[in-house]
Amino acid sequence: MPWLTHGFTLRHPINSDPKLTLDFNNKINNKKQISSRNQLIKTLSGRNLPLVLLNQTHSEEIYCLDQFTPVDSIKTADALITTLPEILLGIQVADCLSVLVVDPSNRVIAAIHAGWRGLLKGVVPKTISLMQSNYSVNPKNCIAVIGPSIGSCCYQVGDEVANAFLELFKKQGGIFDPKVNSLPHSMELYNRPIYNPKTRTLNLSAACRFQLQSCGLMPDKVSSDPPCTFCHNKVFFSYRRGKGRTGRMLAIIGLLS
Repeated sequence: MPWLTHGFTLRHPINSDPKLTLDFNNKINNKKQISSRNQLIKTLSGRNLPLVLLNQTHSEEIYCLDQFTPVDSIKTADALITTLPEILLGIQVADCLSVLVVDPSNRVIAAIHAGWRGLLKGVVPKTISLMQSNYSVNPKNCIAVIGPSIGSCCYQVGDEVANAFLELFKKQGGIFDPKVNSLPHSMELYNRPIYNPKTRTLNLSAACRFQLQSCGLMPDKVSSDPPCTFCHNKVFFSYRRGKGRTGRMLAIIGLLS
């Protein structure tokens, strides 16, 4: 799709040592951050385009960007939808899921931030639903990709979170599987359990994939086996490995005219 650009940043620029934290807000005054952001935008799009970010709060709030001016303030939400060309949508992450969605038929795009709270609140299916109602999107035509996030190999959770996921996905049925996951790094996701009771680990990407497929996305159009940010901490930022002190990566998607 030559009219679409997207990508996921790493902990460091390629072939470079300095950390590439892209933890931006609406009052950027760090020259290195500004330079890194501008270089990234040019790499993705070939020109200077506005990058729209959110004040993310692990909510189910979704912002539809139907018009844009450069002086617009950052909105408080955890998902963005637009049909506007020449604009990049960005999600900041450091273990949580970043989900990029495109409907090639109508040229509608979305960028979603979803940690365990967002998944339980339904930010992913609510975004797909809003794409349907506001932009006439057919989920069967959509393509989705889940970016680097903490994996089931490392994401241990307590009883409260585990029970909330077990309850939610039992109600929804489908791919929920309580069996022990013997292949935590397998590329095959269709029968991978969402929660492993032996290791008390949660599979956020499998849960997200299930929600996307439940909304009508076709299995072969959902890419959902991202590398683990906790395992590969030299490549990615990890909030959990850094014990809350870490940078952020960006997931970006944009329509080109």
